[in-house]
Amino acid sequence: MAKERISDLERGNVVATNVFFVLRLWHRDANALISRASIARNAFASMAGATCHYATNAETARQLWFQTWPGWTFGTYRGYDLPTDDQTAAELLPWSSTFTGRLDSAEALYDSPKGGLVGFSTQVGRVPQHMLIFGVVGAGKSILLTDLWAQIAHNFGYILVVEEGLSHGTTVQTADGHPIVIAPGGTTTINYLDTCGLPLTSEHVGSAVALCLQMLRENIGNNVDQARISGLQSILTSHISLLYDSAWEEWSRIHPEESNLIARRACWIEAHRVQMPGQGNTFLDAWSELRDTATPELDEHEVAKFSTHHLTRGIVRDLGMSYLSPEEMPTHSQLVELMTLTPIGGYDDNAEAVKIGDRLSVWKAGGSYGRLFDGVTTVRLDANVTHFELGLIKDAMEELRDAAHFLVLNVARQQVIKRPRAQRKLIIFEEGARMIQLPGGAKALKEFYAQMRKYGAVVCTVFQQSAALQSADQTLRAAVFDNTKLFVVSAQPSPRAADEIGDALEISESATEAVKRYPLPEHQTGRKFSSFLMVAPDPRRKLVGTFRNIAAPEVVYAGASDNEVWDERQKALLGYDDVVTGIITEARK
Repeated sequence: MAKERISDLERGNVVATNVFFVLRLWHRDANALISRASIARNAFASMAGATCHYATNAETARQLWFQTWPGWTFGTYRGYDLPTDDQTAAELLPWSSTFTGRLDSAEALYDSPKGGLVGFSTQVGRVPQHMLIFGVVGAGKSILLTDLWAQIAHNFGYILVVEEGLSHGTTVQTADGHPIVIAPGGTTTINYLDTCGLPLTSEHVGSAVALCLQMLRENIGNNVDQARISGLQSILTSHISLLYDSAWEEWSRIHPEESNLIARRACWIEAHRVQMPGQGNTFLDAWSELRDTATPELDEHEVAKFSTHHLTRGIVRDLGMSYLSPEEMPTHSQLVELMTLTPIGGYDDNAEAVKIGDRLSVWKAGGSYGRLFDGVTTVRLDANVTHFELGLIKDAMEELRDAAHFLVLNVARQQVIKRPRAQRKLIIFEEGARMIQLPGGAKALKEFYAQMRKYGAVVCTVFQQSAALQSADQTLRAAVFDNTKLFVVSAQPSPRAADEIGDALEISESATEAVKRYPLPEHQTGRKFSSFLMVAPDPRRKLVGTFRNIAAPEVVYAGASDNEVWDERQKALLGYDDVVTGIITEARK
């Protein structure tokens, strides 16, 4: 912060100035005046680091008296001036109220400790504000997210929730959504080879390869043989690519006219990509920009050349995969069949591919892990609200849990990218600590915070404490902290945890002490509330202050956070035609 302040002074963003801060007291009764002065001195002494100079010398008192006459700005008695800048001086002027947050652009409103209003906004100047929430169990973070949903959900065209515990199960139903429950032996199938309406990309193939490595458990642990991993990646990539080639050739044979139109569009999109400003633009970037624009007329000779040239014909296939239906997409069973029966190079000459196929066969629909990864996708992933519940996978089934998380994160990325960039999106990860511990989880979270803003997405991740994030890889910490524009900190009963968060966010000692003093809802009587510290980093003026979530009974009812309560809620709400009416009625009983 010191370097940033110096830089601001050099650039003229702030102006250096001196401030004379004085408290004047007067009373007709000398004893009452002495008593008030004593109270004021004690108040200053209780402020951490504050020093109070009490004018006992008659001449000093006389000079200060004249110096503080109303309207007199030309005094020369400057012995007690303090160096500061214009922004800090403005904050010291007694013309403000309690902490108000971002009232000017508020999307949600909360109470301040003194009864005022605090504004909460997930975008500033149309720029999405990624969030991090630090909250211990029972501090009210799930209820806060439920309340925030109730106030801001209408602003977003797409909302994604990934959690364990169904904290948001009832809330999602208010938006006509339903939890996609991932469980061993369940009926849910998510085909990881399905591009979900997106053009095929190297990243998608890489994600499919990475998921297969998860299934093989080859990239787990500290003693990973990178040479072997590289060999496995090569074999898997070639066979998965062959699957896509075969699927596209079969589809284009059945739909020759449509395939010609796709070739024309691919040629046009690629030409647009070359002309796009900036560096490193991908075909997917160009596709996203032109997705709602009709294909113009093109020279048929150029299109034919584009669709047959060895450098560009793959682009036609990639775009073509976005036109295949879920039933026409390659599946895990087909991959296993290809590798075990007709591997590239032949059965005898590619024994390693056969072994890999055999090991992947346990993840087929008839295997020990059920049908989650194999078959046609059975759940709707293109709804405006998508809610994944992963809490039913036991810790003992570590390999299934890791693969399921990886699959869900990949699907989440696809759904965000495929939607118009102008559409606002909200992504909530309820278990940040578990996410970064998963193989590939840290990389996925880093990508969400570093890249999803350009797709109009606000990413919100919940951690119980900052230790999990602080102990993570340096590149992950930098990507998450540097791209987070709004931190929310709940009560932290552990002084050490509060100090760690305070150091990480570079907030004042008084702000950290305030977090330590926040009462937990379980320790309150009467109408309960949760206290939170809002921190919005800014090199010119960091926004720091406390707000309270005094949740309505309906919000508390919808935000109940365990599976047993979820089951009870569902039984009660079955008796209502409208879930919102049911929540309101049941909450007021």
